[in-house]
Amino acid sequence: MAPAGAYGSIVDPIRRLFAEPRQAVLAVALVAFQIVGTFGAAHQQTDRADVDALAIALVVASAVPLLWRRRYPIAVLTVTHSIVLAYLLLDYPRGPIFLSPLIAFFSAVLEGRRVAAWIVLSAGFVAETFVPVIFTDE
Repeated sequence: MAPAGAYGSIVDPIRRLFAEPRQAVLAVALVAFQIVGTFGAAHQQTDRADVDALAIALVVASAVPLLWRRRYPIAVLTVTHSIVLAYLLLDYPRGPIFLSPLIAFFSAVLEGRRVAAWIVLSAGFVAETFVPVIFTDE
C-alpha cells in the first residue's frame, strides 16, 4: 500500500531511487574515484587552484545527478556539464570530473535521446573549451 498525502510525495521518489541500487552504487563509486583522481591530478598541476572544499563539493555534485540519468537523461547531461564548467571556471585541476558528463551522455544515448544528447555534448564541449579561456588566465 502506497503512503498517502504529503508523506507519500516525499517517500515515493526516495523509494524509487533505491529500488535500483545500481544507480546509487555507480554514483558512489564514481564520487570516490573522482575525489582520489582529483587529488592525484592536483599534484601534477601546481599552476591550478588548490583542491579545497568547494572543489570536492563540485566533484561530488557532478556525480549526484547521475542518480536520475535514466529518468531525465538530457537534464542530467546538461546539469553535469554545467557543474564541470563551474569547476573549470574556478581553475581547479583538470581531472576525472569529466567522467560525469561522459556517463550522462552514454546514458542519454542508450535511452534513445541521441540527437539531444549530441547537441548538449557539443555545446558542453564548446563551453568547457572556450569559456574558461575567455574568463580565466588560460
